[in-house]
Amino acid sequence: MDVIRLAAPEKCSEHLVNTIKTIDSILTSPSHSFLIKPLKSLFGLGDIEHNDDFMSVLEVGQWLSVFCNQIWTKSTMPYTLVPS
Repeated sequence: MDVIRLAAPEKCSEHLVNTIKTIDSILTSPSHSFLIKPLKSLFGLGDIEHNDDFMSVLEVGQWLSVFCNQIWTKSTMPYTLVPS
């Protein structure tokens, strides 16, 4: 993950770090547990039961290669996963 974070444009890198923090928060906080299934579904992984398996797929998945271009180049997101 660090190789990608360090090689990415600065703004993309910031978004990547924030996204990982958000995902970690959803997966580890009981108050966000209702968001786990929708989160996994965003990545097309809604059927994966175990959070460790989900994170393993994300670590090697293609989503990292398109992260900046498809997700964060948009000026606004249509929703917020976790309220600030």
